Amino acid sequence: MRPGNNGAVGIGDILISIKDNFDLAPSSVILSGLEQELAGVEGREDRLMNAIQGLPKSYDYTIIDCPPSIGHLCFNALRACQEALIPIDMSLFSLRGVAKLLEIVILLKEQLGHDIKTRALITMYDSRTRYSRLVLEKVKEEFGSNMCETVIRYNIRLRETVDYGLPVGDYDKKAIGHQDYEKLAEEIIHSESISTAQGVDALNRPQDILHKAEEYIDRAAEPLEGEPEGFKMQGFPNYPFESSYSEMVQAIAAKPYSSTPDD
Repeated sequence: MRPGNNGAVGIGDILISIKDNFDLAPSSVILSGLEQELAGVEGREDRLMNAIQGLPKSYDYTIIDCPPSIGHLCFNALRACQEALIPIDMSLFSLRGVAKLLEIVILLKEQLGHDIKTRALITMYDSRTRYSRLVLEKVKEEFGSNMCETVIRYNIRLRETVDYGLPVGDYDKKAIGHQDYEKLAEEIIHSESISTAQGVDALNRPQDILHKAEEYIDRAAEPLEGEPEGFKMQGFPNYPFESSYSEMVQAIAAKPYSSTPDD
């Protein structure tokens, strides 16, 4: 990922074998300086894609964990992936972030011709609260097939595993967090086989999700059914939906697309 090619370290050089058929490419605090280092560098949006293509062995799946911000790292991840899972929690304010990210996905298609299958993933779901149940019902009603069937429930075990440095499956196989993510993995594998059989037309269109998200944001001030008059969805101040990400995408994708790594 470093702009200079001489003496650069590839992903294959840093892989750590976690388990059989499961490798991890860790990052470090040095990666935080990449945003500034890549500024103005030719082919900066293709760095991660080229690095993955240059791996010494092939993988069935490559999972890229993105930072909670939109910049060169996020662009590289989207450029390298075929599918994007967009997590949204039970605060409808998160839909604003979803809408902005989808705007980038759409522009990547327009600027670089890169199709990405997109789906929303409900996380931090707490079935004990009526609010969460009402929001989940409304989100499912609005997004339909544009969201994962699997819902990731709130589970303290998922936080504890970070402290212990263990996968949740090793830390507590009976945890609902492990059960939910295992179900999500099965859903992704199953949906991939369906998409392969149906072709490109089976891709979830990000335009559809963006349209739903924007409609949902516009109606966010309306009370949920069953709630007292005056009840409003959490976290939605009344300001217009705007984004300047289109200019940022156009700047990053200023050169014609080339899939050939820089020499």
